[in-house]
Amino acid sequence: MLQLPAFDSEVLASGQHQGVLHSLVMDACRILVNNQDVYLATDIHGQHRYSAAAGQILLPVGQYYLFISGGTIGDNYPVVTDFDAWTFPHDNLPPSWTTTSSSAAGECDPCSSSTMSEGVKHYDGRCCIVTRFKSTTSSDCAHLCPTECRDWFAASNMYTYTYNGRHNDVANGVCMRADVHRCFDRHGFVIYPEGSSFVTYMIDAWEADYAELLHCRLVNIPARVFPELLFARFAFAIIKRASITLPERFTPVPINNVVLMLRANRLANSIEQPDASEPAELSEISDADEDQPYALDDDTLALAANFYKILPHLREEREHSTDRLFNTLVIHPETPRMRRLMEEYKKNNPQVSQLSGATATYSDLEDDAEDDAEENLPADFVESGSHVVEDDEGVQESPLGERDTEGATASTEDIDRVPELVVSM
Repeated sequence: MLQLPAFDSEVLASGQHQGVLHSLVMDACRILVNNQDVYLATDIHGQHRYSAAAGQILLPVGQYYLFISGGTIGDNYPVVTDFDAWTFPHDNLPPSWTTTSSSAAGECDPCSSSTMSEGVKHYDGRCCIVTRFKSTTSSDCAHLCPTECRDWFAASNMYTYTYNGRHNDVANGVCMRADVHRCFDRHGFVIYPEGSSFVTYMIDAWEADYAELLHCRLVNIPARVFPELLFARFAFAIIKRASITLPERFTPVPINNVVLMLRANRLANSIEQPDASEPAELSEISDADEDQPYALDDDTLALAANFYKILPHLREEREHSTDRLFNTLVIHPETPRMRRLMEEYKKNNPQVSQLSGATATYSDLEDDAEDDAEENLPADFVESGSHVVEDDEGVQESPLGERDTEGATASTEDIDRVPELVVSM
């Protein structure tokens, strides 16, 4: 199922309607069935085929059903549920994308993979292609075809649209302001053609706060970037955004064997690194039974003995803790003991917390601290979102948050009121 928010509206003879670009919806649907021709119907049996009125560019808000052109109703057509399974349509882009030919891509000096990021920002003048915001510290290199898709990139011969023949190439990146880049990577918006130009188009209702800034905004696509890579990114976002729970009669498109082979070879040649977020496993063998390659000298042992003789309560803190912070240098030696004292105090004084003394733990104390921090926020701010961004004027806003004053950003309730267009398989 594909859900797209309707931020656009148009006036027709029948009145004003909200909707989504018809061509964008059709392009998205073709991608989900691996580039087959499709049509939409307003009923599940496909009897009422939808056709746009003359001059209509938006598909009105509502429920639609996807069917394969020339197929039989109820056919078990394959559906793309993984980007690695999608076949790139070389020399057969959708009509809406052919107005900008790949021949429009300009000449560009190739750079090494390691210098791609700096190369992209250099070519774009460290200026965001969407907002025109220029900064040496807040500009990012945004990949069009993400690094996680490098195996698909190679298997699909996408190097044709690069200058150094690799995934990390200046043709596969554009400069974006840091917060816009994050929104792009969350698939909040896509870059879509409009005539001979490109615009940003919001496809996630939960990014409603960015709609005023980003929706239908003209994008300055660098001449070095091929439209084929922009289309690949569009497909990646659509497949990621689509919430596909396949009925039994449908089957997913299998991942290309070449992609699987390239992935297996890459993983086999890579060195697996331990997860730094987990505490290192301790050996069950005690220090006394284990050979120490770097033995402690007598002076160090004597100093340690005197230290723990004076401060015996710190000896227990040398034990391993399941808390990952304990195993780093940022924790104070007294912290575990203070933590234990806090928990004992809360058990003996349950009135200081809404938690019962039997269930109070350190993680609960952290939750209480977060709750206290929220209570101390300014009265005119109610948090309901994810992160804080700064616009070009330096005014801070909080996506999915609201302010009681006029000109507030959209609240969660506002987002719920954004009408959506739904396409079901």
